[in-house]
Amino acid sequence: MDLSTETLNHIEQKALAAADKTVITGPNGETFLVGENVQEWHQHWQAKEPITTSTLSSIVEYLQSGTDLKTGSRGKTIIHIISPTKVQLLGELDPYGNREVLMVASPVVDRMEFGRFIDRERMNIMLQAMFVPNDDRAAVLTFIGNLTQDNNVNVSDDGVTQSATVKTGVASQGVAKVPNPVNLMPYRTFGEVAQPASDFIFRVNKDTDAALFEADGGAWRQEAIDNIKVYLADQLNLDGTDNSNITVLG
Repeated sequence: MDLSTETLNHIEQKALAAADKTVITGPNGETFLVGENVQEWHQHWQAKEPITTSTLSSIVEYLQSGTDLKTGSRGKTIIHIISPTKVQLLGELDPYGNREVLMVASPVVDRMEFGRFIDRERMNIMLQAMFVPNDDRAAVLTFIGNLTQDNNVNVSDDGVTQSATVKTGVASQGVAKVPNPVNLMPYRTFGEVAQPASDFIFRVNKDTDAALFEADGGAWRQEAIDNIKVYLADQLNLDGTDNSNITVLG
């Protein structure tokens, strides 16, 4: 059943009234949506809400398919890499100075327990489940796996390097240095790109609980953004001329 424009406008006004909002017309013909705030009202062409996704490949597939971009009403698009865990696909500025948000991508990443001491079992699970395997991860896993905990356990500390009692055989014990700093690669950004490596301070307390403290000043974030930018440029062939209407900002 085809509905007339008058009928659709009537339904829209009823919906706005139910939401305690209304549309008013300004002296120059501009329209405004009035509710808790006042904002310009764009009824006809802007997306009502962005598509949400957890992958970068979804943005690539959307742009390559031409979905929602075939009518010619949208010109250039911008991919804005806001952070290692948020990327937006934006349209051009409208006459009111706003940009349409077409897509928002945020990866599913586990919460990391950095900066606090946790028991060895939780540290072991976190390292195996949430970090890319590398030599330093293996060294930390070996170390915490061999720690002993008894009434005579000893953890010495000079402020930088720690030493602790570890198993050296079936019944013997020895003293080993805590590996420090360690270069690790947690899963902290989109799965399609390389996970940035960064330094961590690894500490063990007198109860043989362990902790990882971030020690790169947040430099990994810029590396992750650069990795996302490279991935998108490669997948969308932005070095060529086919996608000159797409700009990646990061």
